[in-house]
Amino acid sequence: MISHGNNWYNLYKLAFRNKLDLFSKKLAKDVFDNFIRSNETRGKFQYIINAEQETDLNSYSIKEMVFVIDLYAVSFDVIGHYLPDQKTIVIDIKLNPKILLRDYQNPTKSEILTEAYERIIQETKYTIRHELEHAYYDTLYDYAQPSYNMDTKWNNYLQYAFLAQQYLLDPSEIDSYIRELMLKAKNKRIPMDALLVEMVNKKITEIAPEIIKKEIQNNTKDGIIYKNIIDEILDVYRKRINFIYQKRK
Repeated sequence: MISHGNNWYNLYKLAFRNKLDLFSKKLAKDVFDNFIRSNETRGKFQYIINAEQETDLNSYSIKEMVFVIDLYAVSFDVIGHYLPDQKTIVIDIKLNPKILLRDYQNPTKSEILTEAYERIIQETKYTIRHELEHAYYDTLYDYAQPSYNMDTKWNNYLQYAFLAQQYLLDPSEIDSYIRELMLKAKNKRIPMDALLVEMVNKKITEIAPEIIKKEIQNNTKDGIIYKNIIDEILDVYRKRINFIYQKRK
């Protein structure tokens, strides 16, 4: 696992806690403010921010960030992708306009739902921040290419769960997720471990949540494997978190 001591946390505390948080929120607001002004309610809305527009992206060796909002989605979701070879971050957002606009059929006259807008901005900010942290730490420590490939074809839910396990246990993902969870726990004022358990369970079961959760509850052969995968990931993350907090004392 990563063995940079608490240097990364000290750096995070000084350089990231304020600057990166504010920068990520600024980018999220820029995207959605432009989306709202576009009056789009169907299809896909694409927005690109490059390093010429936002020079702070150069600090993370990023040339551009590409945002793609899919307006055919049933509910809201946001996923980020850091592409080191292209020095690009892609943020895929699924959004049903009904969530954001009171009268989505008349976007030019529709009132924006403030609570929904703030939630969407917050979740998008977390994802932007997560990917920027990847880029920054890749620059610092030259992380090797990850050993997982979530695009790999899988034949059953167990294979997908094993891929998700590889993803979550990749060294660069562990520290990035821990920093993200630290921030979320502070903002939501809830225990960090509760967010950790929620995140790991969601990642492992997201391909078929009801089926996999039922397997786990019924203690089936596959259910035991799913539970062992989840428990292993939680153990690695908790040890890393404890290591960080011990170093801070």
